[in-house]
Amino acid sequence: GLDVARLYAQIAKGGKHGAFYHDVCDRYSRGADWHMNNVSCASQIGMQMYRHYRFNGDETFLQSHALPVMHAAAEYYLDILELGDDGLYHTHDTTCYEGTFLFNDAITDRTMIEALFTALVPHTTDEALREKYEHVLSHLTAFETLPLSLVHDWDGERFLYGVGAGR
Repeated sequence: GLDVARLYAQIAKGGKHGAFYHDVCDRYSRGADWHMNNVSCASQIGMQMYRHYRFNGDETFLQSHALPVMHAAAEYYLDILELGDDGLYHTHDTTCYEGTFLFNDAITDRTMIEALFTALVPHTTDEALREKYEHVLSHLTAFETLPLSLVHDWDGERFLYGVGAGR
């Protein structure tokens, strides 16, 4: 499916480099919808392949299957990451699972970039590319957490506001 995922990035995602795997696709890796913005799927697939390699140590599998998908996923992330005025890399207008509304610095993307680029650094022979992965890792936006105000957001039985309003 890597060839189709690369084509999907080019055609459906406006000429982006790398690979875009849709989170809902058919057996030929064709995405179900052109507008989906869950960009973490390629990195998740690549990291599952990397875990397979880590479990069995099969260097041939790593070189022929896992690394091409991992590098293509990283290439897509490199194409959409933006270096902000704060000196940190950010993602914009992506979604988490199941087609949520658009986020900046979605936790899924942040997590997968860190895992993917960290795994790729020791397996990347291209010095400039390895340095790019390392630069992104050292300048990646921090996780943002917000406290839930149980005084204002929760009445003891249900959430009062936001997407999670209700029980």
